[in-house]
Amino acid sequence: MPFYTNPLASNRNFRLLFSAQVISLTGSGVTTVGLALFAYQLVGGDSAAIVIGNALMLRILAFLLFSQPAGILADRLNRKHILIAADLVRFVLVAMFPFIQYAWQIYVLIFLINAATAFFTPTFDSTIPSVVGQEHYVKALSLSRVATDLEALATVDPSVKTIMHRV
Repeated sequence: MPFYTNPLASNRNFRLLFSAQVISLTGSGVTTVGLALFAYQLVGGDSAAIVIGNALMLRILAFLLFSQPAGILADRLNRKHILIAADLVRFVLVAMFPFIQYAWQIYVLIFLINAATAFFTPTFDSTIPSVVGQEHYVKALSLSRVATDLEALATVDPSVKTIMHRV
């Protein structure tokens, strides 16, 4: 069944939610690539690889610490408000990047950005069933995962190439 005849394509709320996810993932991807370039510019050489490695470790740590409590809150609070708040927090934190002068500041921002992302992701995932219903849940979740995986591939590849080229 082509996408244009797919019931998900005619679901306005799903289209809006999916579009918001794609925009959010684009911002996350640009942030990841920008971090690699910024870390290289800030500390240079081999130290940039260490800064990026530590930042990625903090990214995972933030998810481990905050994604489960975020899932609980997503079940108890207004999901739309959580999604909007998480994106606004991430926007404000990313806007602070021009003021970074030291590597530790990159670490703090990356941890906080990914803590906000840890609230966004389970909230987004738990919103899908109420938007599309159980009948279309698997297809909607599949589209969401494809978008997430494409963002991951698109950002890791340029980041790795940039680091390897510079080192």
